[in-house]
Amino acid sequence: MIRAVPYLLFALFIYLLPALLAGSYWIHVLVIIGTYVIAATGVDLVVGFAGQLSLCQAAFFALGAYASAILTTTYHVDPMLALIIGMIFTGLVAYGVGAPVLRLKGYYLAIATLGFGLIIQSCLVTFASYTGGPDGFRDIVPLRMAGYIFKTDEQYYYPIWTVAMLILLLTRNIARSKVGRAMLALRGDDVAASAMGVDIARYKIQAFVLSAMYASLAGGLYAHSNRFISPQMADLSRSVEMIIMAVLGGIRTVFGVLIGTTIMKSIPEVLESFLDYQMVVTGAILIVLLLYMPQGLIGVVRAAVARLRRGGER
Repeated sequence: MIRAVPYLLFALFIYLLPALLAGSYWIHVLVIIGTYVIAATGVDLVVGFAGQLSLCQAAFFALGAYASAILTTTYHVDPMLALIIGMIFTGLVAYGVGAPVLRLKGYYLAIATLGFGLIIQSCLVTFASYTGGPDGFRDIVPLRMAGYIFKTDEQYYYPIWTVAMLILLLTRNIARSKVGRAMLALRGDDVAASAMGVDIARYKIQAFVLSAMYASLAGGLYAHSNRFISPQMADLSRSVEMIIMAVLGGIRTVFGVLIGTTIMKSIPEVLESFLDYQMVVTGAILIVLLLYMPQGLIGVVRAAVARLRRGGER
């Protein structure tokens, strides 16, 4: 019960925050952060736990967004049903791609997933009669639940953050389960994991598909709340950004994903000039993380606390 206190306090803070920011533009920013927390948690699952470097999370994000947008706006499917169909469709695509691709390792896997992301982005531009082409897809139907239509950022805030916290809780439980321990074994050493009886192919696919479905759900929610999407959603820079979100705060930690996503999505709002050099700054952050903070900000804090404790024991 004591371990649940930080999570309960965080949930309380999240639900009270709109009252403190009523009418502020930051409500819109927090809605975007909530959607990306869902997608970045998927990255944490496949990269942090299973140890598979995937560069196509943005492609799955875009697939979910376009699937839900086309189903609701063009074919008048209920938005909640469209989100579910989008997740199933994206999961099937991820399974079809992952079965052959996940046999690769290291930068070969990264290049293969990068290629898949480029294919998806090209398809979104090419099939303009369905997707709107390079101009994007506009006037997407807003989210509707039990007859209630969500229109404002304040109205989207609570369902999106509720979903985000449920996804974080689900991932935390997976991490502590037999499946999570098997994924961590894969991250350490495939050969050793196989020798211990871990079905490598099975757990790699599970992590990859679940990560894709997270991204699809996030993309669908983003499409309905933003009401405009474009092929740039599947861009490589977006996938790299999601990896940084997962790594910056601290990989394999609930609050790490929250911290990393909040920082990455808040910087452009605080520093307007950041948008002109986004790729440069994003690349610089990634290099610093890999060189000096491989365990993220939470890892730095934990190391500092450990040093203080050792100093106190002396």
